[in-house]
Amino acid sequence: NNFVIDVYPNPASDIITLDIKGALNLNATATLCDMTGRTLQTKAVSEAKTIFNLAALPAGNYLLKYNDGANNRVMKVNKK
Repeated sequence: NNFVIDVYPNPASDIITLDIKGALNLNATATLCDMTGRTLQTKAVSEAKTIFNLAALPAGNYLLKYNDGANNRVMKVNKK
């Protein structure tokens, strides 16, 4: 499986980029959650790079969850 996913910059100030290398599934989504699991933002992922704006969120730790049916990833993101 040549599927690689990365989130940068981490820690972040305002913007994070979800960067995917590998085949994209039509049903791919990325969800930004707080540490309690509450959904803050959800985006359909249709390109190799997807941008999330964290500017309105307080500093702290968040989870970015990626799911396309075949691949699932959960990445911790720190907003400074």
